[in-house]
Amino acid sequence: MKTAYCSACMRDEPVDRHWLALYIDADGRLVCAEPERGCDIDYERPDTVFACGQGSALVLFERYLHTRSFTLAHDIHLNHAALQENRA
Repeated sequence: MKTAYCSACMRDEPVDRHWLALYIDADGRLVCAEPERGCDIDYERPDTVFACGQGSALVLFERYLHTRSFTLAHDIHLNHAALQENRA
């Protein structure tokens, strides 16, 4: 089964139909939507984070409300990717 990094859980989770993409639109609004088809649960636009379900999306909404960004999620994702590369 395919897995992808959930920015709320901060770990790889199985990919299913419940995944959500969260991003800031051009007007500065926080948007939560289904990931674009064919994006392979990867960053489809700048500052997009992914959640493995509604509960995880709520965690990211709360993180955004407290910090006004997804920087924490991006930093963790980059560190996670670097660790995976070092393991290979």
